[in-house]
Amino acid sequence: MKVNEKLSILLLLENSRISKKDGTVPVTARLTVDSKRAELLLGIRVDPKIWNQAGGIATGNSQAAQQVNKSIIKAKAKLQQVYDELEAEGGYVSAEMVKQVYLSGKEKSKTLIEVTDFIIERFTKKVHKEKRSAETLKK
Repeated sequence: MKVNEKLSILLLLENSRISKKDGTVPVTARLTVDSKRAELLLGIRVDPKIWNQAGGIATGNSQAAQQVNKSIIKAKAKLQQVYDELEAEGGYVSAEMVKQVYLSGKEKSKTLIEVTDFIIERFTKKVHKEKRSAETLKK
């Protein structure tokens, strides 16, 4: 694992996806890890008139701006948490990995040993119910 590996989150507006109904646009997060990028929509919409691109937040004291900023803070915290958890597991963490875990809502995928233990445990229960042979379990 490289020492300079770090998560960077840049928030951008998708101006090409402007809503005809209320004029809002979706907020996109550009994740960068070790010079590799991944982009994802956060599910947050904002009026471009109140957006501060340099700060990545909505400006003003309106209720809409405060709600957008609260949602942005939560999303950034969750992305950072996902990155930290993946990094704590060891190994290489990519921007795409952070994106996939964030979008799936899953903590992490199961290891081969965890899956094997689950299968053996399930098979053991079937042996106790006499639906499977104990000899097969021993193998």
